[in-house]
Amino acid sequence: MGVADKIEQEIKQWIQQAVEPKDKALLMILFQMNANLIENTTITKAVATDFHTHRDTVNTILNRVRGGWFVLGFALIVVQGLGLWIINGQMNALQMEQGRNAQQEVVLARLQAENIDLQRRIHTLELISNGLPR
Repeated sequence: MGVADKIEQEIKQWIQQAVEPKDKALLMILFQMNANLIENTTITKAVATDFHTHRDTVNTILNRVRGGWFVLGFALIVVQGLGLWIINGQMNALQMEQGRNAQQEVVLARLQAENIDLQRRIHTLELISNGLPR
């Protein structure tokens, strides 16, 4: 038997022992107030338990979301790093190709100049060998 039950029994005994109707009425009101307080306490405890359960569930979900954002952020950093590494490699390859192309253009220009000079000399030699004035 709990404390609340003892109090309830005492109030019932007082109601039965009361002689005056006014005292009985006050004790009946006291009995009803006691019952309401017990019921409110029970409901409050249930609501508090539900609240704590709900809060724990929400905190669990929030922690998962935070962890998910952490993983997503880390993955984005890795993807960006790989992307920059690949782009940097491509840029270096392009620069090397441009350098090679520039060297080839210089060599080609020299070869063309030498070819023109060689053609001019051949033409001059042909003119001389044919006995024609230049």
